[in-house]
Amino acid sequence: MEKKSKKITPAQIIVFAVSFAAAYFGANYLFSNDNSSNQLLLELSEETNRTLPKMIDSETRFDSVTIKGDTMRNHFTFINIPNDTIELDIEMAKSQMMHVAQMNLDTNRVMQEIRTRNITLFYNFYDRENNKVFDYTVQPKKQK
Repeated sequence: MEKKSKKITPAQIIVFAVSFAAAYFGANYLFSNDNSSNQLLLELSEETNRTLPKMIDSETRFDSVTIKGDTMRNHFTFINIPNDTIELDIEMAKSQMMHVAQMNLDTNRVMQEIRTRNITLFYNFYDRENNKVFDYTVQPKKQK
């Protein structure tokens, strides 16, 4: 019997990042512009956490959102693969996911409140044994 590979491809990661961003940040329309940044973050995290944990794709679970200052911290788990068996270039995957997240933050109209309020987005990824795989941060570009 041939063993099935559980390799995570960069394409899967990019599909995950794009689909996650579209669904997750659509919630920004629920909030008015007169909320403080901290209040916006608290409400968004509470609303999001009510729907979590949620499978994003066959390998990735979106676990929770926490707030620290003006940073929204997003926590994910690669559920089928222990860290020591992940067969991908972690730095390449991290770089690609960071690029997609930054582009989404900079260009997606539903991210306008995040940009306007200069909110930092932190993404944290763990394996199924709760070992950190990688993390990254994206921030709105400074306005000229």
